[in-house]
Amino acid sequence: MKNTIIIACMALVSFIVAIQSAAYSGTAVAAIDISPDGTVDFGSVPVNSKSDGQTFTIPNKTNGACSTGAVTILSISVGSGFVIKSTTCGTSLANPGDSCTADVVFAPSAESNYSESFTVQTDRGTWFATITGTGTTPESNTGNTGAALLLSALSKDDSDGCAANAATGGTGKKFFGPSALGLIALMGLVLGTAKVRRRMKRK
Repeated sequence: MKNTIIIACMALVSFIVAIQSAAYSGTAVAAIDISPDGTVDFGSVPVNSKSDGQTFTIPNKTNGACSTGAVTILSISVGSGFVIKSTTCGTSLANPGDSCTADVVFAPSAESNYSESFTVQTDRGTWFATITGTGTTPESNTGNTGAALLLSALSKDDSDGCAANAATGGTGKKFFGPSALGLIALMGLVLGTAKVRRRMKRK
């Protein structure tokens, strides 16, 4: 008799638990989503340059009696090397189906591999997508560097040198002035013309 009562009580408890589980069963619904999700690779970008923008969409995914309502956006952020160029997101996605976007660019400051997060923090939780990219050697116009430096030096007058003389009584460093630059250009023209004439005579 005693064992029968115990078995009956255990059966009743199991029945109650089963009813409660059925009442609260269902699939959990995320408050928001991020698209694209997973890992977004921005590729290789020279240091001190910027990639094309990547748009992330953030929709209010709430539905059902337990999750319907506004989602408050607390912050949207990216890691080092990435910049949020623009965003349409305010402080709230008021209704299910509402969405906003954020445009992200990769702007590396060093030659390195970057792996960071695009993070959206809300009052319902935090969501993120992984963003990656590679900073490469900066682009440079090396072909014109030497000529640019030479022209810069030749175009300076000796006012700096005179100032040094006045201040120290010594000999300041002088550069060719504009007149010297014109003379050098003229000499180059004359020499070039003479070389052409010699070649024509040989023919």
